[in-house]
Amino acid sequence: MGADAAGQIEPSSSHAGSATTSAIRATILEHKRSFVRGRAPICLLPEGITHNGLTMLKFFPGSFEGGTPVQPVVLSYPFKYINSHSFLSDVGTHLLKMLLSPYIVLNVRLLPLYVPSEAEKADAALMAEGVRAKMAEALGIPLSTYGAKDLRREW
Repeated sequence: MGADAAGQIEPSSSHAGSATTSAIRATILEHKRSFVRGRAPICLLPEGITHNGLTMLKFFPGSFEGGTPVQPVVLSYPFKYINSHSFLSDVGTHLLKMLLSPYIVLNVRLLPLYVPSEAEKADAALMAEGVRAKMAEALGIPLSTYGAKDLRREW
Protein backbone atom coordinates (compact mmCIF):
# COMPACT_ATOMS: atom_id res chain seq x y z
CA MET A 1 0.00 0.00 0.00
CA GLY A 2 1.35 3.40 -0.83
CA ALA A 3 0.46 6.92 -1.84
CA ASP A 4 1.29 8.34 -5.26
CA ALA A 5 2.74 11.81 -5.91
CA ALA A 6 -0.70 13.38 -5.52
CA GLY A 7 -1.21 11.55 -2.22
CA GLN A 8 -3.73 9.12 -3.69
CA ILE A 9 -3.87 5.87 -1.75
CA GLU A 10 -3.41 2.87 -4.00
CA PRO A 11 -3.79 -0.62 -2.54
CA SER A 12 -0.94 -2.90 -3.54
CA SER A 13 -1.51 -6.35 -4.95
CA SER A 14 0.04 -7.84 -1.80
CA HIS A 15 -3.12 -6.94 0.15
CA ALA A 16 -6.34 -8.80 -0.48
CA GLY A 17 -9.95 -8.26 0.58
CA SER A 18 -10.28 -7.26 4.22
CA ALA A 19 -6.50 -6.77 4.54
CA THR A 20 -6.72 -3.99 1.94
CA THR A 21 -9.70 -2.45 3.73
CA SER A 22 -7.85 -2.56 7.05
CA ALA A 23 -4.72 -0.99 5.55
CA ILE A 24 -6.70 1.82 3.90
CA ARG A 25 -8.67 2.40 7.11
CA ALA A 26 -5.41 2.64 9.11
CA THR A 27 -3.97 5.12 6.58
CA ILE A 28 -7.09 7.30 6.77
CA LEU A 29 -7.09 7.29 10.58
CA GLU A 30 -3.38 8.17 10.68
CA HIS A 31 -3.98 11.07 8.29
CA LYS A 32 -6.81 12.35 10.50
CA ARG A 33 -4.67 12.09 13.64
CA SER A 34 -1.67 13.85 12.10
CA PHE A 35 -3.49 16.45 9.97
CA VAL A 36 -2.17 19.99 10.22
CA ARG A 37 -4.23 22.90 8.88
CA GLY A 38 -2.69 24.09 5.62
CA ARG A 39 -1.58 20.62 4.52
CA ALA A 40 -3.43 18.71 1.82
CA PRO A 41 -6.68 17.27 3.18
CA ILE A 42 -7.82 13.78 2.35
CA CYS A 43 -10.64 13.33 -0.16
CA LEU A 44 -12.91 10.32 0.28
CA LEU A 45 -15.82 9.20 -1.85
CA PRO A 46 -17.95 7.38 0.74
CA GLU A 47 -20.53 5.93 -1.67
CA GLY A 48 -17.80 3.79 -3.20
CA ILE A 49 -19.36 3.69 -6.68
CA THR A 50 -20.84 5.92 -9.36
CA HIS A 51 -24.49 5.60 -10.29
CA ASN A 52 -27.38 7.62 -11.71
CA GLY A 53 -27.43 10.26 -8.97
CA LEU A 54 -31.18 10.04 -8.42
CA THR A 55 -30.71 8.87 -4.83
CA MET A 56 -27.94 9.06 -2.22
CA LEU A 57 -26.47 5.59 -1.71
CA LYS A 58 -25.47 4.33 1.71
CA PHE A 59 -21.97 5.40 2.75
CA PHE A 60 -19.15 3.14 3.82
CA PRO A 61 -18.63 4.04 7.51
CA GLY A 62 -14.82 3.76 7.34
CA SER A 63 -14.63 7.31 5.99
CA PHE A 64 -16.11 8.57 9.26
CA GLU A 65 -14.08 6.64 11.81
CA GLY A 66 -12.22 8.73 14.33
CA GLY A 67 -15.10 11.14 14.89
CA THR A 68 -13.41 14.18 13.35
CA PRO A 69 -15.31 16.95 11.53
CA VAL A 70 -15.71 16.51 7.77
CA GLN A 71 -16.20 18.94 4.89
CA PRO A 72 -19.04 17.54 2.75
CA VAL A 73 -18.86 18.34 -0.96
CA VAL A 74 -21.72 17.47 -3.30
CA LEU A 75 -21.30 17.00 -7.03
CA SER A 76 -24.12 17.16 -9.54
CA TYR A 77 -24.14 16.75 -13.28
CA PRO A 78 -27.26 18.44 -14.59
CA PHE A 79 -28.35 17.26 -18.03
CA LYS A 80 -31.30 17.86 -20.30
CA TYR A 81 -31.28 15.13 -22.94
CA ILE A 82 -28.46 12.64 -22.50
CA ASN A 83 -27.18 11.38 -19.15
CA SER A 84 -23.61 10.93 -20.35
CA HIS A 85 -21.82 11.12 -17.02
CA SER A 86 -23.29 7.99 -15.43
CA PHE A 87 -21.85 4.62 -16.32
CA LEU A 88 -25.13 2.72 -16.40
CA SER A 89 -24.60 0.35 -19.30
CA ASP A 90 -21.79 -1.20 -21.32
CA VAL A 91 -18.57 0.67 -22.19
CA GLY A 92 -19.54 1.23 -25.82
CA THR A 93 -22.87 2.87 -24.95
CA HIS A 94 -21.22 4.98 -22.26
CA LEU A 95 -18.51 6.21 -24.66
CA LEU A 96 -21.11 6.95 -27.36
CA LYS A 97 -23.14 9.05 -24.90
CA MET A 98 -20.02 10.98 -23.93
CA LEU A 99 -19.09 11.59 -27.57
CA LEU A 100 -22.62 12.82 -28.34
CA SER A 101 -22.42 15.37 -25.53
CA PRO A 102 -20.69 18.55 -26.68
CA TYR A 103 -19.94 19.35 -23.02
CA ILE A 104 -20.66 18.03 -19.56
CA VAL A 105 -21.54 20.40 -16.73
CA LEU A 106 -20.31 19.62 -13.23
CA ASN A 107 -21.62 21.60 -10.27
CA VAL A 108 -19.50 21.45 -7.11
CA ARG A 109 -21.01 22.69 -3.85
CA LEU A 110 -19.20 22.91 -0.51
CA LEU A 111 -21.54 22.34 2.42
CA PRO A 112 -20.91 23.64 5.92
CA LEU A 113 -18.37 21.73 7.99
CA TYR A 114 -20.08 18.75 9.62
CA VAL A 115 -19.13 18.52 13.28
CA PRO A 116 -20.22 15.18 14.77
CA SER A 117 -22.18 14.86 18.00
CA GLU A 118 -20.70 12.84 20.87
CA ALA A 119 -22.79 9.84 19.78
CA GLU A 120 -21.53 10.16 16.18
CA LYS A 121 -17.91 10.41 17.37
CA ALA A 122 -18.35 6.99 18.96
CA ASP A 123 -20.29 5.44 16.04
CA ALA A 124 -18.94 5.89 12.50
CA ALA A 125 -22.09 4.41 10.92
CA LEU A 126 -24.26 6.95 12.75
CA MET A 127 -22.02 9.80 11.59
CA ALA A 128 -22.07 8.46 8.02
CA GLU A 129 -25.88 8.56 8.06
CA GLY A 130 -25.90 12.12 9.42
CA VAL A 131 -23.54 13.37 6.72
CA ARG A 132 -25.41 11.41 4.04
CA ALA A 133 -28.72 13.00 5.08
CA LYS A 134 -27.23 16.52 4.90
CA MET A 135 -25.74 15.86 1.47
CA ALA A 136 -28.97 14.35 0.09
CA GLU A 137 -30.93 17.31 1.46
CA ALA A 138 -28.56 19.73 -0.31
CA LEU A 139 -29.05 17.89 -3.60
CA GLY A 140 -32.80 17.49 -3.13
CA ILE A 141 -32.67 13.71 -3.57
CA PRO A 142 -33.94 10.87 -1.37
CA LEU A 143 -31.80 8.46 0.63
CA SER A 144 -31.45 5.02 -0.94
CA THR A 145 -31.70 1.77 0.98
CA TYR A 146 -28.95 0.44 -1.31
CA GLY A 147 -25.20 0.71 -0.96
CA ALA A 148 -22.36 0.03 -3.42
CA LYS A 149 -22.12 -3.64 -2.42
CA ASP A 150 -25.84 -4.13 -3.11
CA LEU A 151 -25.53 -2.57 -6.57
CA ARG A 152 -22.48 -4.67 -7.44
CA ARG A 153 -24.35 -7.85 -6.47
CA GLU A 154 -27.22 -6.90 -8.80
CA TRP A 155 -24.92 -6.19 -11.75
